[in-house]
Amino acid sequence: MVSQYRSLMNEDKQLAVKVAILAMSLFLVIVCYSIVKPVRGALVVSDLGAASLPQVWIASSIVTGLLVMAYSKLLDYFNKPQVLLITSAFFGLTLLGIRLGMESPRPWLSGAFYVWGEVFSVMMVEQVWGLAADSFTTAQAKRCYGLITAGSVIGGVVGSALVLVILKYTGTRNLIYVCIACLVPLVAGAFFLKDGESQGGGKPEAQPASTGALEGFRFIAGSRYLGLIALLVLLNQVVSNLIDFQSNAVAEALIPGMDERTHFFGQIYMAVSVLSLVFSTAVAGPVMSRWGVPATLLVLPLGNWLGAAFSAVTASAASAAVLRVLDKSLNYSMQRASKEVLYIPVDPLVRAKAKSVIDMFVYRVSKLVGTLILLPLGASALGLVNTLNMILISAAAVVAWMAGREFMKAEKAADDSRAETTLQVSVDFV
Repeated sequence: MVSQYRSLMNEDKQLAVKVAILAMSLFLVIVCYSIVKPVRGALVVSDLGAASLPQVWIASSIVTGLLVMAYSKLLDYFNKPQVLLITSAFFGLTLLGIRLGMESPRPWLSGAFYVWGEVFSVMMVEQVWGLAADSFTTAQAKRCYGLITAGSVIGGVVGSALVLVILKYTGTRNLIYVCIACLVPLVAGAFFLKDGESQGGGKPEAQPASTGALEGFRFIAGSRYLGLIALLVLLNQVVSNLIDFQSNAVAEALIPGMDERTHFFGQIYMAVSVLSLVFSTAVAGPVMSRWGVPATLLVLPLGNWLGAAFSAVTASAASAAVLRVLDKSLNYSMQRASKEVLYIPVDPLVRAKAKSVIDMFVYRVSKLVGTLILLPLGASALGLVNTLNMILISAAAVVAWMAGREFMKAEKAADDSRAETTLQVSVDFV
């Protein structure tokens, strides 16, 4: 990874600086989120029970929908670095309020904290990747996205390690203060980006004439390509949600005590972080460069299907943990890098609206779909949940291949368009 970045620095210093800024932003976001994940899981399971997760997911979907509409509206008045500053400050202040509220026994705040983590992870990560999509060509993205993803997975390793090291000194709830501390440099970085953008002109980026999230929905409805991306995100996240439910139910049944559960989830996410780092730095780039985006998109469904099959054969805490580790590590590395490349051939004005809807709203609608699946089943039907998951994983593989093929067509059309433009400029010059 270091040699790859040095090579990039020698060839294109400006491009390397962009990569470093985006990787550091993701690092800070994921350090915070990697602390949030085991803490929220332990709090919800201990204070509300795993059976409450479907209701928490419904609340998450509603809150996310409202905030996505607010985010889309902000993009009509501010540029992306300015919106990043606003949202970073918002999440920092609301997290502080939640933690101070926990000084008195309020079990419902554990659910609120879980919702906060869901919304934070989607909105903050997708904002950074939205900036990346505006900054690179397809060829640059294939080379650089692995390095940017490495920033997030290194953040995962650091965050997970912090949980395992300092949990015995702080306890579960006080780990939230560590998250708040991680958000301070993120807000400072967003303020720096905002000032840099203002010095370069300061005006918001051009947006489509129609405003709001509804415009994003119209773009998706009118495009087979964007529709396939949305369906792929939905299926992959429904699968991930069901896997989360399985591991949370196992933790509630077999692991006593809040801090013990936090430690259990911390171990899972440490394994996720290490594997994600390996996949993003040593596998994602070479696979995407050699076999292309369609093949890279298939890695996640293949890994999940193998994990679900293992869980079906050997139903245990270990198999549930392996399934979750496979899903998360591939989602955070191979799937993330290849999915973000899918947006590059899309017109920037369309991408600004459609991407926020897909990566924020559709991502969280998957929670609602998971809830509709789980409510009639309950925590006692984990075998049936696993079987349904294998069916959904197979469907996700089909959609991934279709989206990859559409990407190749869109990329070729964009290349042809650029070639025609270059030829026209040359003719006009002559």
